[in-house]
Amino acid sequence: MDIFRPLTLILLFLTTSPVVGQHKDIYKELNTLYQGRLKYSFDSFMDTWERASRSKGKVVTMLTGMEKTIYQIHHDFFQPLSFRFYGWEAWEDRSWFTDTKYIVIQNKVPFKVVDNLDSLKDQVDCPDTIFNFRPQTIFNQATTLYLLPEYEDALKRFLDEECFREQGPVNPKTEFLEERIRTTLKIDWTTIITQPEIFAIYLSRDLKSAVIDYRLASTGMRSLLQKEHEHWVIKKSEELWIE
Repeated sequence: MDIFRPLTLILLFLTTSPVVGQHKDIYKELNTLYQGRLKYSFDSFMDTWERASRSKGKVVTMLTGMEKTIYQIHHDFFQPLSFRFYGWEAWEDRSWFTDTKYIVIQNKVPFKVVDNLDSLKDQVDCPDTIFNFRPQTIFNQATTLYLLPEYEDALKRFLDEECFREQGPVNPKTEFLEERIRTTLKIDWTTIITQPEIFAIYLSRDLKSAVIDYRLASTGMRSLLQKEHEHWVIKKSEELWIE
């Protein structure tokens, strides 16, 4: 008999149960807000999320290697308040998120270094991913939030996948969130992040060029970026697909 197995299980329970409990508490609080049984406002819930996010941010100057490069690209590329930045002139200086109070940053970014960016196919598997993505992105018009695991799990549980698939965009819970967090929930129940949603970043081996696959509204996009004077600049963009 393995005498260490019971001890291992006990330690695993002690280290994970507080996290699981935290997820349940956030879900319970969110559901109670939805049912109108809490006296304080939804803004207080969001303030707590913002404080939790603030303590998890990563400063680019403290990063090294590929992680630093990906963070720098995201900093120069992520402009959710104006779709014109990505070549959509019809939107002028607006986007689906222009008047939002909160910007929710995706929690992981897949990437791959390739030999030839010009030969990329529509979809390329990325063997590497930066998890716990926490860029210190600041917007004057909105508060930045990270999709922390405890909030992601609570929100997914709150939305209820089965219920969403049955009711689609008329799910009252999505309407409840839409009034408070501008998201793309009507496209995909799991999409509780602010666009552009980055699917993958492909980099040249000299790390001076990059191609980004991403989503704007219901459109799949691809942009070519070049590094100029320590900043990443979009050189061209194209539409890959429309849902």
